[in-house]
Amino acid sequence: MKLIPSVVLVVLVWPTLVLADSETRSYSYTQPTPDGKYVFVMISPLSAEQDVQGWIEDFAEKIQVIRSTYTESGLYRNDGSKAPLWTVGWYAHNVEPLSDGVHLVRPGPWARSPRSEAVAFFSRGVLLKSYAVSDLVSRPQLMPHSASHLSWRSSDELLDEAKQYKIRTLHEEYFLFDVATGDIVYEFRAPPMIADFVREYDEVGEIGDIVNETPVPWAILAGLAALILLAGSAYGWIYRKGINAEQNAPADPPLAHR
Repeated sequence: MKLIPSVVLVVLVWPTLVLADSETRSYSYTQPTPDGKYVFVMISPLSAEQDVQGWIEDFAEKIQVIRSTYTESGLYRNDGSKAPLWTVGWYAHNVEPLSDGVHLVRPGPWARSPRSEAVAFFSRGVLLKSYAVSDLVSRPQLMPHSASHLSWRSSDELLDEAKQYKIRTLHEEYFLFDVATGDIVYEFRAPPMIADFVREYDEVGEIGDIVNETPVPWAILAGLAALILLAGSAYGWIYRKGINAEQNAPADPPLAHR
């Protein structure tokens, strides 16, 4: 009989835990380009009726307007045009269309494994290149895990005018991509000791901002700081050993009398 409260607690809590570890269901939305000239429309694979169910009234109305205006997922002119410039045949919860009206970045979904997609690059809806989490993260097994997902991304940003995209991981790995090709044009992977140091002391986000803006200088400074700390520790150890040896050394023997 004493087990009944525990069983009831599990029954009540379990659905909450499952929902907290579940991805948001698909819904239709729009994402304008940074300059506002174009808009990318994402149509949910659900039916129009299912698409609006379960949302608050204002959000459901926005979905209804999208479904009544557009029929395909793709890029449109942001002037009320209903003719897509190009289309895609997949769904994603997040997309980053560029102002050139050609390229698009698709950040990966909530990762279920190191093989999950981290990011993909498209030109007029055609895939250029994609990367898995394991391509960007050296030690994915050490990333924070939930019951069914892992967290690996610290931050990302689209540099629209430069046509570049940057990603920083929770292990202080930094990547800069050429959106036009999908190639990595620069990458930095912090040594484990430096990455652990930054994660431990980056409580207010200031270190993260420095890493995002100037990854190379920060990496050099962090490396030098680590070397100085190691050198100081080694010097202190040697100095203490020398003092102890001097204190424990036997006294000079007396001179022999002739």
